[in-house]
Order: sequence, then C-alpha cells, then structure tokens
Amino acid sequence: MNIFRYKFWIGSFALIGLVACTATFNWREIRSDEQAFTAWFPAKTSKEQKTITIEGKSRTMVMEAATADKMLFAVGTMNLGQEKDISEKVLKWMKDGVQNSLKDGKISPEQECFFYLAGEKKQKLNAQGVRLSGFGPDHKYRIYWARWVARQDPSGINRIYQLSAIKMFNNEPRASELSELTEQYETFFSGFRPY
Repeated sequence: MNIFRYKFWIGSFALIGLVACTATFNWREIRSDEQAFTAWFPAKTSKEQKTITIEGKSRTMVMEAATADKMLFAVGTMNLGQEKDISEKVLKWMKDGVQNSLKDGKISPEQECFFYLAGEKKQKLNAQGVRLSGFGPDHKYRIYWARWVARQDPSGINRIYQLSAIKMFNNEPRASELSELTEQYETFFSGFRPY
C-alpha cells in the first residue's frame, strides 16, 4: 500500500510534467464544481484519479494538478459521501503516503493552519500541514509541502482535500532557491477555497 501511494503521486508528477504547456508561473483560478473547490494554479491543469481500498471499501481519489518551473501543484480530493466516521482513517492514509515519499530527510512537526471557505472572508476551516525535505526512493532531493482539510458541504457530503506542492532537485537546494519556492507555495495554498 505504501509503495502504491508513492508510485501514484510520483507517477502523477511525471505524467503532468509531460502534458504541462508552460514552464512559467501564470496563476489562474480553477473552479471544480465536481470536487467543490476553487484554487489558484500556475498553469493549465490536468486531472487523474485512482481507486483505492480503505476498510474493505473502494474509494476514488481525484487529483487536479499543474506544473510550472518543474514544480508540481496538486489538489487531491476524496469524496466520502455521507460517511464521516471513516474520515480519520482516510486522513491517516493520505498523511502516511506523504511521509513515505521520503527515504530519509526531515519532516516538520505537524502545524495547524486554515483555509477560507469560497465566497467567505471570515469563515475558516481548520487544517493541518507539514513540510518535508530530503531524498526520496528515486534518489531525488525534494521539498514537499502538504496540507489537509476536511469539509462537509451544505448537502451533507464529506470530503477530505490534500494540497501538495513539490519540487525535485538533483542535490540539496540553496537558501535562495528555498526562499523563492516558499513564495510560490504560499500563493498556491492561499488560493484554495473549498465550498
């Protein structure tokens, strides 16, 4: 299962890298009514989905993503329908997948953060986030920021979102590169709005 999660995200990174049409940051708002969010992406997005099994039940995770300047920006959505009691296990599955993307390296302590609801300037949703850095099983150095948020929409549908921002390097990046990365990551995260 851990290898599957790693291959899914890294495979998605490679696929989206092939279809991306730009290498510069051209931020635009993308609206996904099916997955119930709006988000800022730096290039044209593509979509991929995978079916996984959790607690003996097949579930579909949909990922909308784009690449720019060899960076991947992705919003993964798991629609749990009316189920809410499974959300902690799904969240753990997502978090384990992110942590398993490193063979060795540093994982920051999980931090509390928040996202605003679409169309709301004051209503916030609590979220969690981590920052990973180090070499993955593919021997590439990566900086990986991930954030997770759960949302029950007005119709009672429960969704868990995973936002991922990743860049790979041949070697550990310089401090100046990290500063520029942080600015792009924050633009991406601040533009996400579930509804």
